[in-house]
Amino acid sequence: MEVHGYIAWNLTGKCVTSQAAADSLGLFDIRKRDWADELLEIARVKCEQMSELVPPAQPMGTLKSVLANQWGIAQVSVIAGLGYGQAVGIGAAAVTPDVGFLNLGTTVNAGVESPIYKYDSTFRTHVSGIPGNYVFEVLQSSGSYLVGWFREALGDPELLGEPDPKLAAAAEISPGCEGLITLPYWNAVQSPYWYSVARGAVVGWRGSHSRAHMYRSILESIGYETRLNLNFIEAGTGVKLSGLRAMGGGTRSPLWRQIMADCTGLPITLCAQDEISALGAALLAMAATEAYPDVATAVAQMAQYGETIEPDMKMHERYCEIAAIQRELYPKLTDTFEKLYNLNQKYPSTRPESPKAEI
Repeated sequence: MEVHGYIAWNLTGKCVTSQAAADSLGLFDIRKRDWADELLEIARVKCEQMSELVPPAQPMGTLKSVLANQWGIAQVSVIAGLGYGQAVGIGAAAVTPDVGFLNLGTTVNAGVESPIYKYDSTFRTHVSGIPGNYVFEVLQSSGSYLVGWFREALGDPELLGEPDPKLAAAAEISPGCEGLITLPYWNAVQSPYWYSVARGAVVGWRGSHSRAHMYRSILESIGYETRLNLNFIEAGTGVKLSGLRAMGGGTRSPLWRQIMADCTGLPITLCAQDEISALGAALLAMAATEAYPDVATAVAQMAQYGETIEPDMKMHERYCEIAAIQRELYPKLTDTFEKLYNLNQKYPSTRPESPKAEI
């Protein structure tokens, strides 16, 4: 999907980069959609040394004949793509500022389309696959990764991290987990704080708590973080969200789906297809071949949906109260995170590397 110059060179023999991929190089002016002269000067490179920039859904060149022959296909056009999150929004037909995409994968990736450019430190701004648009995107490092970690590290060892029927009790536990609150920064934190030494925390343990309490607390914490990040996105677009289009492995959990709807206060519609990002990239290619007049039309024709999970607004109000307490934890723990990081640097782990780490 995301096409950089060296990839396009290998495919077409031309040094070309999609505008939607160029910003990751750190030399791109996303507002002008061109290389930034001042950044090129700092990097001590010239514009003529950089690859040609092509808008998403536009041809970048023709596939090399040697590759076409090797693959047994015609010399088709190579179309400028876009990044994973941008493609997810396209594939889910979340192409207006009032409808967001929510990817409950290993990480949690959410965002909306915006017709205007805006910089904000709490979210990332990308070039969209919709001509003239931008994508405001938020990222949470711990999504289904954290759920899997819990089952593997603290679950039944015989299950090897697979779903545990005993954790079904989490569905019977009331919101807030009887005073147990989690800060889900096992893999540091990206949106909205962008703090690489942040750590996870679980606060409020009592003797009455069980594994099911912690499991539900993890699911809820990801919901709190998602609502917080969506608040920043809504402020950026100036448009209130009316719903979310969801995909990813986490959507297979009925409990987590409902928690996410209740925490965000938004209806969540599940995408019918599994590989939504691949669908988004394919839609750009189809629009480029003029099978459809434009990307937006292709998106409207191809997107398919399943169940919609409606939020319980009484639960949403309750979750908002709990989330307000959860959000107090991060600023109170930042100094502690820094001290733990420094201590870990001073006394690094002496454990032998596991076979998994050696692979």
